[in-house]
Amino acid sequence: MYCPSCSTQAADGAKFCKTCGLSLTIINQAINGDTGFSDPLRDREYKRARKQISEGIHGISVGAAFLTACGLAYAFLSVQQTFVLIPVLSLALIGLVFVFRNAGKLIDAKVGQKMASRPTQLRGTGALGSAPVTTAFQPQARSSSKSNPPSGASSSSSSPLAPAQPNQSVQRSQTAQPAATQRRSTALAPMNPSRPLPTGRINREQSSPLRRDKKDDDLLAKIRN
Repeated sequence: MYCPSCSTQAADGAKFCKTCGLSLTIINQAINGDTGFSDPLRDREYKRARKQISEGIHGISVGAAFLTACGLAYAFLSVQQTFVLIPVLSLALIGLVFVFRNAGKLIDAKVGQKMASRPTQLRGTGALGSAPVTTAFQPQARSSSKSNPPSGASSSSSSPLAPAQPNQSVQRSQTAQPAATQRRSTALAPMNPSRPLPTGRINREQSSPLRRDKKDDDLLAKIRN
């Protein structure tokens, strides 16, 4: 047997390691096959019960001593006098309180010891239920809806001479195409189709402020000649 802390070899049955002082009781129990363990709550309950039993026995003995003293005083002394009767009755009352109080402690200790010695039963979780697990998605219902065609499609497929009905989305796209082409053609068409668009050259000639007149050119040519 070896110490799990310092790996020092120890004799079989040793309670402590000679090198590090580790307790080897648990290792001895594991080697001997005794895998039982002590519950700390149960040990605490046993200690409390033993303490209550010792306190109860001590208190009952004190109460019994008080009652015995009161009985002897009542038997041998004259109780006709008031100053003797009052202390005797007071001691007897104190003795009764001690007896009953510590008897309750004894009963409590016995009941607690029985409850602590009762074996703990593990709570069973029960068998697993065989109910089907409900999922958020149901592909079976979706596939069934796909496999069952609408009434119009079934009637059209049953009658071969009946024309096939186009889908609503196809109809909407076909009706939307002519409108889009019409808007595009109107945007590209000129404002007045009878009047041609002016070119950049004509615009430059018309808008040029430095262009000379033909009369000025003729006058300059005559002067030069």
